[in-house]
Amino acid sequence: QGSNHTWTFVESFWWGLMTLTTVGYDLSPETLLGKIIGGFCALSGVFILTLPIPIVVNSFAQYYKNRMWRNEVSMRKRERMRQQALELRQMQKLFLLKTMASPGNIVVEQPDLTGNGKKDGGTRIHQPTSKLSRIL
Repeated sequence: QGSNHTWTFVESFWWGLMTLTTVGYDLSPETLLGKIIGGFCALSGVFILTLPIPIVVNSFAQYYKNRMWRNEVSMRKRERMRQQALELRQMQKLFLLKTMASPGNIVVEQPDLTGNGKKDGGTRIHQPTSKLSRIL
């Protein structure tokens, strides 16, 4: 075609479609039906290639959200375990202080360390009277 040739709408559309779909337009059909079939093939190829992208992105986003939720749950669980361990150490210290500070034959019961609220007899300490209290 000459340099002064004006393009028709179909030729312009064909050129734009082939450029945007990166197919190229070196070898192009001459008839309108050939250009329609070629354009349909180019568009369907683009759609087939781009169709899985949102599916993959959605799957990745769901996996990421699930992973963040699991990390948050495990972090809360670790924090709760640390808090329970701290409370247990404090209760043990108080029990030890009560045991050491109790005079004579006073029975000291160890507090419920299991947290289930049941009285199972627990640990009882019978501290014998000290030598000082026997003398006095």
